[in-house]
Amino acid sequence: MEQSIVNAKFAASQPPPINRLQKPKQTSISLTQDPNMTEILVCEVCCKECKGKRGLSLHQKKCIRVHPSIISSASSPNMSTAEHPETENHNLQPTSDVLISDEICEVINNAYEEIVKWKKNLFDLPKGHTGKLFVSNMNKLIVAWINKSPKRVYALKALMIMPALLLQRTSVKTKSSINKETLRRRLLLWESYDGINELLLECRTLQKRLPKCLPKLSDEEVTKRFTNLMFNGNVKKAGRLLEKDASNGILPLNAETLIELQSKHPKGEPKYDDMLLEGSVENISSVIFDEITSETILKAAIKTKGSAGPSLYDADDWRNILGSNLYGEDAEDLRKNLASLAKELKKPRSLSFNFP
Repeated sequence: MEQSIVNAKFAASQPPPINRLQKPKQTSISLTQDPNMTEILVCEVCCKECKGKRGLSLHQKKCIRVHPSIISSASSPNMSTAEHPETENHNLQPTSDVLISDEICEVINNAYEEIVKWKKNLFDLPKGHTGKLFVSNMNKLIVAWINKSPKRVYALKALMIMPALLLQRTSVKTKSSINKETLRRRLLLWESYDGINELLLECRTLQKRLPKCLPKLSDEEVTKRFTNLMFNGNVKKAGRLLEKDASNGILPLNAETLIELQSKHPKGEPKYDDMLLEGSVENISSVIFDEITSETILKAAIKTKGSAGPSLYDADDWRNILGSNLYGEDAEDLRKNLASLAKELKKPRSLSFNFP
């Protein structure tokens, strides 16, 4: 009798048995816990975060046009996701990442090859929330490369084309409020490869409207610009400004330009023993790169001077972001991410991706 009572108490204290054959309930993925905030839902195809059910439905209409093969395969009757619900996301996600990476990579490669030939026509990065969003997008691309995400194959090229596509001036004289609205609109287009094509078309049109050669300046204007450049320490630009016959712009990449450059290149001289260094090469440990920190990046940005590279962003533009307090934590994160990027680049075969 006492043994049966003990067994009854033990059975009552145990949780109810789990039915392994019962189908799990389908619940929406919400990233917010506060009931007063808008619910964040995640698209099952591209994993994009959307605000509320309406935002998710609007995004899915675009996903159907962008990824028709994935949507059709997901809704195909041959795929028995009801029988195996745990494999649904596992089957869709890798295919989605590969498809998006290939398409965006091709778009960004084509944009990069065109943008490196453009003239600089950028407005200053606006202050406030819009400028912080721009810096935040730069951080996302650097982090994607460091963490070896699927975006790694095009992350650095996308970082190079960001200023040319997002900060292109619409006219010579534009107010800061107009520039801020322009950047806000372009940041929305930057989220998709269709938007990147639209940005490329817009900026290509603006580049065609630029004058092929700069107008001749008066003596007073030359004196004023020369003084400002010298005070800012831009000695090379100041010297170029005084050259009367200096040509402006970029030469076309053709056989004539190559022949002209080869004609200006001096012929090689024979080597002499006095020119060569003798002895073994000193091996330097890679531990010295561990000293690169956000403070190191800030000091380098302050001291660096020079013209722009493929990004059309010169040393002054980078200094305005890295050395300014206007962009708060985003600028600090950018300095830290650039330090991590420098440490990652010192590793062997770290540049084994589609980047020239």
